[in-house]
Amino acid sequence: MGVLDDYIGHAWEAVENLSRETVGFIPAAYKSTSADKVKFGQEIQIPYGIVGDMVDTPIGFAVPTAQTNTDSLGYVSLVINKRKTVPIDIDGEDEKGLMSTGTEADVRRDQFSEAFRKIANAMEADLASAGTLGASRAVGTAGTSPFNTAGDFTTFALAQDVLDHNGASPSDRVMILSTAAKTDLVGKQGTVFNANQYGSADARMWGVINENMYGFTVRSSYGLTKHTAGTGTAYVLAAAVVGADTGDADTDLSLGTGSGTILAGDYVTLDGDTNKYIVGTGIAAPGTASINAPGVRQSAAISTALTVGSAYTPSIGFQKNAIVLATRTPFYPNAGDGALGREYVTDPVSGITFEIAMYPGQRKTQIQVSACWGVKVVNPRHVVTMLG
Repeated sequence: MGVLDDYIGHAWEAVENLSRETVGFIPAAYKSTSADKVKFGQEIQIPYGIVGDMVDTPIGFAVPTAQTNTDSLGYVSLVINKRKTVPIDIDGEDEKGLMSTGTEADVRRDQFSEAFRKIANAMEADLASAGTLGASRAVGTAGTSPFNTAGDFTTFALAQDVLDHNGASPSDRVMILSTAAKTDLVGKQGTVFNANQYGSADARMWGVINENMYGFTVRSSYGLTKHTAGTGTAYVLAAAVVGADTGDADTDLSLGTGSGTILAGDYVTLDGDTNKYIVGTGIAAPGTASINAPGVRQSAAISTALTVGSAYTPSIGFQKNAIVLATRTPFYPNAGDGALGREYVTDPVSGITFEIAMYPGQRKTQIQVSACWGVKVVNPRHVVTMLG
């Protein structure tokens, strides 16, 4: 590695003492094991199992009929679509000055820490956005923090109810709180921080608010930001929709007569139905909008009014396998490139591995801290939004 060895110790010190915004999604999301096998922009196929429709148990010697579905496995695609580098320039004159004052180690550590922080925060923001846009339904009240009333944990019950109805496994459920929701949970539900009652002090030091609170591992994320709602008004169904109450639920909503935008991530309600559905594909004029799976829970007739919800700051509950993060370090040719050296360090909190490579210049060198990633909600059924 040569000259890179003079700096890599600062990188390890930085990653162990990284100053960062709160990353809740990165440690909680399912990590794809396929990222190292695909190039930038290439799809990763994430498999999920398919079963046939329930039938009367067959008795006899006939060969079983193939299940209703054509395949026993389905696939959703995820793309490595982010490839980011944070450069650290090493200037000979500046370096000599730092060495003369004995401050070089501190400055280099802080530079690496800032580079790691920028990449981790970008990944976290992408995961938070994917969770917001990819949830099945919403619970709670927009503009009101989920935990603003002392002793009231209704939000947990509402979120669990959605996940239960949508068939999510009761294990590995995670709730990622916005900073406002976390503030109210800490300030008004103080017993969650009694280590003898909930979780452990060590876990909280690593960003876990609670290891098992009403069936969730509770974390928080600075990546969860306000969702500004569309301007849609006066929309009505141009065709009836079938709900889970009578058959296979529809996800497409044919809308007419209204105006304005319905945006992905908006929550919408249908007249006579108290469920709040998250929009996956929006519209800017009468047409077909889509809500995320599993679709409407109640059937609705033609001309039923649709209302677009107001702006909100989300907190996200999900079953771990519902949100996937694929991350890897950048590829380089087998013959090598112009790097003077290359090392890899892994952040113990987020689990991200960063590449650190050094490239020469004229009286300067540049250290590049890099990572590649892609994110995807692969199963919206197992994601729920808590409005705030």
